[in-house]
Amino acid sequence: MKLIVPTFADLQAAQTSGPAVWSKSGHACDDDAAPPALRPALQARHEALALVHRDALDARRLGFAGKWVLHPDQIAPIQSAWTPTRDRALAALELAAAYARAAERGSGAELDGGRLADKAVVGADWWHVLAGLRRGVIGASDIAATGVPWSVLERTVVARLPGQ
Repeated sequence: MKLIVPTFADLQAAQTSGPAVWSKSGHACDDDAAPPALRPALQARHEALALVHRDALDARRLGFAGKWVLHPDQIAPIQSAWTPTRDRALAALELAAAYARAAERGSGAELDGGRLADKAVVGADWWHVLAGLRRGVIGASDIAATGVPWSVLERTVVARLPGQ
């Protein structure tokens, strides 16, 4: 008997609709369609990948930039922990654009709500922009909407050592 194991995206979708149970073809099916002997293994896999995702979220919250992957099934839950929401990526992009415009006027900082955003703050948020671009959360049209060219954003926000 060949067991097709669901992907993390399938398991995420199943989180809201109940336990993950799968047919031999790998497609979601009615709970009753899966052999009873497979249910504990599928549930254990679901719980293990959820734990990997929570661990990755904790690592990101603590300031880590990545996490070791021990098995290919862990890639999606780990990457999703570092994927910003569209709103978060757009907010970081707008902050970078506001900072770039302020820098062109000779200012070394920009107000972001109630906080003063200098190069260090904007640079710390910059990873949201890069991760959003890499994962398709934001795109070229979002960058164009800021009115600041990518080359200016990158030059202004990214710290470079002399000679780089």
